[in-house]
Amino acid sequence: MDLLEDDYARHLGHGGAVPRPLVADDRDGTVVHVTSLTKPAAPSLRIGALVARGPVMERMRAVRLVDDFFVTRPLQAAALEVLSSPSWDRHVRSLGTALRERCAVLAAAIADHAELTEGARRLGAAVADQEDQPGRPRKPAR
Repeated sequence: MDLLEDDYARHLGHGGAVPRPLVADDRDGTVVHVTSLTKPAAPSLRIGALVARGPVMERMRAVRLVDDFFVTRPLQAAALEVLSSPSWDRHVRSLGTALRERCAVLAAAIADHAELTEGARRLGAAVADQEDQPGRPRKPAR
């Protein structure tokens, strides 16, 4: 049985350690690793990579050769330029930092909302408790 590892987010690790791809430990040639530069580099850089070895690579070779005809030479050159540039590692680190900061802002906003929701729930329960006490006049429904 073959396994397809869709590793679209490898470079979006929020600056933390990223686990090794499964294909790195594939001794039997059953993992196909697919990755892309679209998310970490630029939405218009629509180029990816397929990594495999052994029997699964042999089965994929013909398909890959056909698909490679449709990746333009300038796009391949741009991808090579991006990945071989010394600024690529710096870009990935700064991208991780930015994503980590955005994640923290989102987590804080969710926590604030949860606190507001919990506060509203408690207030509503307290009002309901007061209204349900015997001898207290109830407000007419509108």
